[in-house]
Amino acid sequence: MKSLLLALSLACLAITGFTQESEKYKKAKAKKKYEEGYVTDNLGNTFTGLIVDSDGKPAERVSILVPSGEKLKFDPIEVKEYGSGFYRFISTREQFLQVIFENKKVGIYKDIDIVREYRHQSPGSMNNLYTPVREVEKLYIHRPGEPNFKKITKIVFAKSMSEYFIDCPVLSEKIKNKEYRAREDDLHEIVSFYDHECTPTDK
Repeated sequence: MKSLLLALSLACLAITGFTQESEKYKKAKAKKKYEEGYVTDNLGNTFTGLIVDSDGKPAERVSILVPSGEKLKFDPIEVKEYGSGFYRFISTREQFLQVIFENKKVGIYKDIDIVREYRHQSPGSMNNLYTPVREVEKLYIHRPGEPNFKKITKIVFAKSMSEYFIDCPVLSEKIKNKEYRAREDDLHEIVSFYDHECTPTDK
């Protein structure tokens, strides 16, 4: 019963999300840190509002401020996708990934990790901190209907990707011969070749 009431209340928020803007919403809208965006949950409800600009980095948990002034928070398992500014993110149910490219056959996705370094200040200091030092991009590939997103790894790229695209022998052979590397530009070329030149057969 509680889950039904929650679903109904969320549906109402989704429907009324575009109505009169509260003062809280107007003030937030004037701040540079917010981007207009949306969240689509697993029930098909779409909430429009303001999302903190992440500069393309997928959120661990997405929060959206709707026009009524209420802030809604969603975990990846609750969401199909969300968008913020120029970026779109999909849920794997375990995490959010930025959409780099998608078509009917295959998509490319990205996660961005912040690597932190422990910096010791001085003996007895309370200011020892883990400070961000660099960003590490992780690329994934996925075809509609597949249960999992395949992570791109440099070490076994040729072997892993040639097996993944075994349903297209010509492309599989090109990957095996190391005509492509584990980088975003090459993945675009692989996906483009697969989309235009391959007629997939059963694996």
